[in-house]
Amino acid sequence: MLLAPPGPPVTEVVPVRIHGHDTSWPPILIVCALVVVVGGLVAAIVFLRRAREATRPVRKRLDG
Repeated sequence: MLLAPPGPPVTEVVPVRIHGHDTSWPPILIVCALVVVVGGLVAAIVFLRRAREATRPVRKRLDG
């Protein structure tokens, strides 16, 4: 009776990832991405408000 040679020891078995990279982001990258997005939105709102004020005529007081 012929037996197959023994396989590798259990300690040498390495799990193989299908895509080769981890799809989850580390928490610090999520925080950095949120800071960039929120900062960009705030900057856009401030820019648009200043642009709108600059294009409107200056209001004069009627009681002055």
